[in-house]
Amino acid sequence: MEGHLVVQDKPAVKGYEIQEPIGKGAFGVVYRARQPFIDREVAFKVILPEYANQPQFIRRFETEARLVAQLEHPHIVPLYDYWRDPQGAYLVMRLMGGGNLAEQLLDGPLELTRAVQLIDQVTSALHLAHQQGIVHLDLKPANILFDDAGNAYLSDFGIAKALSSDADLTATGAILGTPAFIAPEHVQSSPVSPRTDIYAQGILLFEILSAQHPFAESSTGSLPVSYTHLTLPT
Repeated sequence: MEGHLVVQDKPAVKGYEIQEPIGKGAFGVVYRARQPFIDREVAFKVILPEYANQPQFIRRFETEARLVAQLEHPHIVPLYDYWRDPQGAYLVMRLMGGGNLAEQLLDGPLELTRAVQLIDQVTSALHLAHQQGIVHLDLKPANILFDDAGNAYLSDFGIAKALSSDADLTATGAILGTPAFIAPEHVQSSPVSPRTDIYAQGILLFEILSAQHPFAESSTGSLPVSYTHLTLPT
């Protein structure tokens, strides 16, 4: 999460007290919010208007949100509610109070026992999603969140997958996801599958054990240079 995140036009939503922004991704802004009626704090995600007002996005948003809402697993951040209105599209999720893995890796690699526990939790969550036909497409340390007890939760399901097949929602040639974690087939616009996530999981494991990215020739914000020379098997 960003320390000094500035977001204009904080939404006014009936039934929620929207508080400070706590994160921003490619498709939306996440706010801390409170539901006074049941006295519950939540994470409230507002989809950016440039996506929320696209008819193609709206159709896929509703389809994918329904699927993600049905993913019941101890280590997947639960989606409490979702809807859209003329002002935008919204998701309400459990508020995780323990930060994320990217923040933890700033202090160095995880101790081995802790690393095994984390990978076991994330892998079991990812396996359930794949069984349900959902490919995450953005597996990375920032999307591994923790509760107050240090348990790991996989977050940010659905929206990247929903957008990935809509070429008219992105610039020509654009690749959705985080470049340093994208599998070769995704870079080359070939069909994605659970193996796409498993590739990213391998990079995730490397970072957990070393606190470094495996591709020394690229930064964590760019594609490995070898991708431009890959030929995928047919």
